[in-house]
Amino acid sequence: MSFKKFQFSNDSLSNKAKVILGVLAAILLLPTVTLVSLGYVKANDTDYGYSNAKSQVAYHIYKPSLVLKELVNATKFVVGKELAGKQNAVRVAYDVPFDVMVKTGQSKPIVVTQVGIESGFNLDTFITSFMKDATPQKITLAAGLNQTGYLLQKPLGNSTLSAVVYLTNDNVLLTLMSPKVSSDELIQLASSLK
Repeated sequence: MSFKKFQFSNDSLSNKAKVILGVLAAILLLPTVTLVSLGYVKANDTDYGYSNAKSQVAYHIYKPSLVLKELVNATKFVVGKELAGKQNAVRVAYDVPFDVMVKTGQSKPIVVTQVGIESGFNLDTFITSFMKDATPQKITLAAGLNQTGYLLQKPLGNSTLSAVVYLTNDNVLLTLMSPKVSSDELIQLASSLK
């Protein structure tokens, strides 16, 4: 058997082939590296869109100084929601971490919606139409204007939909709602909003 059958001449790639190979590598690698980098940046966004939302509205956006035990941001801060007839409300949700939800099979979502309103806004009138079939109960809330807020509850299937609604000293209307969290936990989260 002869080794000549397996010998090849060492012809290097032509310049044209090198250019084509370089262009193909750039076309395939550059978008991949860009997408992976962008995904990494977004995954490490611990701000949850707060700074972006803050730059889009003229009122102070409240967020918890301490999120309740075992609650994390479930969504980013989203601008453009409706509250009290205003279309520039900011909404964010908090819930238990995903791994806890998988282990326990329980979710505890809390949705916080807020909007800047004009001075002289009538909270009592708003409360009567905010949640149908719920009886508002006045509560003492340190974060509220005149240390006042409202607790609303109504049956919702096998649970109770609870809401805490209040107005701040700087004319921001806040609502905190949850079908799974106790009224005490809602009030505790409302008290931590800064």
